[in-house]
This record gives sequence, C-alpha cells and structure tokens, in this order.
Amino acid sequence: LVQEIPQKETTPFYPRSPYAVAKLYAYWITVNYRESYGIYACNGILFNHESPRRGETFVTRKITRAIANIAQGLESCLYLGNMDSLRDWGHAKDYVRMQWMMLQQEQPEDFVIATGVQYSVRQFVELAAAQLGIKLRFEGEGINEKGIVVSVTGHDAPGVKPG
Repeated sequence: LVQEIPQKETTPFYPRSPYAVAKLYAYWITVNYRESYGIYACNGILFNHESPRRGETFVTRKITRAIANIAQGLESCLYLGNMDSLRDWGHAKDYVRMQWMMLQQEQPEDFVIATGVQYSVRQFVELAAAQLGIKLRFEGEGINEKGIVVSVTGHDAPGVKPG
C-alpha cells in the first residue's frame, strides 16, 4: 500500500514482497555504512525505467512484443492482469544520468528518481498499438476485459484484421 502520493525521499517504506524487503535491506545497509563509517554512499529509489533491453517478462516488453507479433499476424491475443494498474515509467538512459548526478553531489543523500507522471497499463497498450496504426476498444471489466481491434490504418500492421 502506498503511504503517500506523490512518494518522496521521506515516504515511509512498506515492503509487500520478499523482493521489496531485500531492497529495503540494501537501502538501510547503505545508510548504515554512510553514517557509521563516513563512506560516500547514496541510495537511488528508482521508479520503473524502461529500455529496449528490458527483459521480455516485464509488462512493457510483454506488451510491445505482443502488439508487434499481433501486427504481423503471429499472435492473436495478449493476456494481461490489471489494466487499471498505474505506473510511473521513465527511460533507463535518463535514470542512469540521474544516478551519475546523485554521485556528483557534495554530500551523499538518498534520492527518488521518477517522472512524476502515472499511466495505466491500458494507456500503455493503447499507445503501443497506436504506433502500429491499431485502434483498440476495450470491453468488459476485470479479468473479463478484452481489447478489440477497431481499425488498422496504414501498411504498418499487415497481419491485423479488425475484430
């Protein structure tokens, strides 16, 4: 559960998975070494950051690969979870630049790196489809929600047939 919006460096942590607990351990060990031993160490609290190198099991790559395959007629469906889930997505190059900038500060601190803008998974799907000239309509709710191809423009999506 998010403790406050927008989140910032002073937002209380509330880890909800073993992965999140491990990240919290890394955060506190960094703070401990900085304060106990005077080591220059910063924590970066990074929101989602994406690039073409992102693993194919992550939702953004799952969406872009499936939309491309659907456009080529190689797939007919894309299965996703909660389409209303919100994410703050940024580009990995920007986040790497921000990490470098963190390390250039005179005093070590902890920083949140985010765009400050949230998009739903549905919006991401719509934007990805639009890049290939595919217009979608969503029907249903929850796990029964479906995205249906309404139209295809141009020649960028030869395998897609409106449904």
